[in-house]
Amino acid sequence: MEYLLITSFGTDGQLLPLNVGTGDAIISYNGQPTSSNEALRAAVAGAKENAVSEAVVEIGRDGKIYKTKVSPTKPLGVNCHGGKGSEFEPAKENAELPKPGQPDQQQEIVHQGYGVASFIIMVLSVIGWLAVAGGVIFFFMSLGATGKYGESGLILVLPSFGVIIAGLITVASAQITRAMIDTANYTREMLMLQRGRA
Repeated sequence: MEYLLITSFGTDGQLLPLNVGTGDAIISYNGQPTSSNEALRAAVAGAKENAVSEAVVEIGRDGKIYKTKVSPTKPLGVNCHGGKGSEFEPAKENAELPKPGQPDQQQEIVHQGYGVASFIIMVLSVIGWLAVAGGVIFFFMSLGATGKYGESGLILVLPSFGVIIAGLITVASAQITRAMIDTANYTREMLMLQRGRA
């Protein structure tokens, strides 16, 4: 599928205020395919000649096609180059184009995909820090016991080190897993973007 890929915006134009962003694709203008800048200019000229008051522009993003309306007598205010990639499918009827950088409903599902795992990681982190805090408290309590039992009381200090180390390992493991989940989320999101814009 061929289309125009938006690379930048001018100082004035109609598309930027309509939540269109760089990287979005202009698929058609007033029903005419826009596989090149020449095709877009011809479509705009045709809409003017036919005295069309509002032209429908199809915008492709994340594999979806969104429709927005513009005036043929006003500039679009975009710079584009030809693009080619996978097919786009129509978005839900009357679906509004989300602001650039903000996830639409489909992208939100990606971030929610590891919700249970994220909750478990948070719980493990809390448990780990509680273990560290408990180990530190037990350490100072054990130090107090050494004054009463002498050198034999030092044995009571050793378990506190084990608790502290175990807590730190739990926290570190949770943070590493959290980073892996974030990476997986971002990778899935990038794949979605590539499918829509490649």
